[in-house]
Amino acid sequence: MGIFNIEVFLLVLTRIASFFVVTPLFSSKNIPAILKIGFSFLITILVMLIMPNMSIEVKTSIGYYFLIMKEAIIGLFIGYISYLIFSSIQMAGQLADRQVGFSMAESYDPMTNIRSAAYGNIYNWISICLFLGVNAHHYLISGIVKSFQWAPLGAASLLKVNVGDVVTIFSQSFLTAFQIAVPTIIVIFMADVIMGMIARTVPQINVFILGMPLKVIIGFLVFLILVPSLGNMMISVIEEIPLILNKLVRLL
Repeated sequence: MGIFNIEVFLLVLTRIASFFVVTPLFSSKNIPAILKIGFSFLITILVMLIMPNMSIEVKTSIGYYFLIMKEAIIGLFIGYISYLIFSSIQMAGQLADRQVGFSMAESYDPMTNIRSAAYGNIYNWISICLFLGVNAHHYLISGIVKSFQWAPLGAASLLKVNVGDVVTIFSQSFLTAFQIAVPTIIVIFMADVIMGMIARTVPQINVFILGMPLKVIIGFLVFLILVPSLGNMMISVIEEIPLILNKLVRLL
């Protein structure tokens, strides 16, 4: 039954490979596909060595194919939840872009498969550096390995997951994005109010010409001032990823 059980090996590989397809950092298109496949094989072999007594009971080939699909869905679910939490940081950058006016200059980002502008890209790269700096990738790998203890092969089911927990994660990601972007949003909003008052009191000043460059400068200054606090908030978001994953995997 050990590592030479090809049926168990393929099921473990399916969950791990599906996890790495959507999980933060590992899903990046900058990482070659052959490296992702090799890394998935390596983690699978380590899991088989750590837990050699894993076994399944399948009577038909159709039942085994069903288990393959089931493990793929579970791996995608675990990876997507971690990606959703991580993407809240980039969402904060997009909110800041919209307030400053950079959303008009959005371009397709092939690494994340979404359209983003200046602050979206900046927040994304800062979050990646912090993600590696706090060794969050180690926690992700540890989480997918431990998932085979908490959610054994064939026994795990998404039906056991409380829908309220998933909805809470979605709502929390939006709340986190707003909390990270709210300083820039408030300052730019105050600048808009002041420019509106100037336009009413001094009609000779064309606020439409002055407003855009002024908001860009103010947004950049706010970003420079708040970089340390933004970094701390991003780290707190990243450190929550393994905790939430552990909670959800236990429910499986």
